[in-house]
Amino acid sequence: LVCKPWHSWEKTGSEQERRERMTHVVLYYMVWWITMPVLWAIYPTFRPLPVASMCILLMASNNHWRDVRYGEWRHIADAVAVASTFMVYFWYLCGDNDLEECPRLLVPIWPLCVFTLSAFAMAWWRHLHGSVEEGFVYHLLFRHTGTWIMVYTQASKASISPVAWCGIVWVYSLLYWLTA
Repeated sequence: LVCKPWHSWEKTGSEQERRERMTHVVLYYMVWWITMPVLWAIYPTFRPLPVASMCILLMASNNHWRDVRYGEWRHIADAVAVASTFMVYFWYLCGDNDLEECPRLLVPIWPLCVFTLSAFAMAWWRHLHGSVEEGFVYHLLFRHTGTWIMVYTQASKASISPVAWCGIVWVYSLLYWLTA
C-alpha cells in the first residue's frame, strides 16, 4: 500500500503510456516530501488530528499513484484526503486563535492558495491536452506550494527568525526539485 518496488512498474505500452507511467512513478515516490508539515504539528505542541490526517493523505495518495485510474475510487479517495487534510490544517490555524485574528493570519497565504489552485488546474489542463510532462511539472508545483501552505498553518506561531525561515524554504525547495 505504501511502498512499491521499482521493478513492479510495467515497461510495456506505447511511448505516450510509458512517459505517463514514468510521471506516476515520480509522483508516487515524491509524495513523502509533503510530510514536512507533520514536524510542525508535533513540535512545539502535539496536534494529533493534523498528524493523523497527513498519514491518511500519504496512504491515499500512494494508493492512487501506484495504480492510476482516473475517476475510480483510488483517485477519489486521494482527492478527498487532500481536501480533508487542508481543512484540518486550516481549522487548526483558525481554531487556535480568536475569530478576529483568523483573517489576518490567512492574508499572507491567499496568494499562495491562488497559485496552488492555479497549478492544479494547469496540471489537469496540460495533462488532458496530451502534454504529460508539463502536467507533471504543474502537479509537482501544486504539491510543493500546497506543502508550504500546510507548513504555514502549523508553524505560523513558531519563534523562528526570518533568516532561519529563508534557510528552511531554500533547503527544502532545493532538495524537493533536485529529487524530482
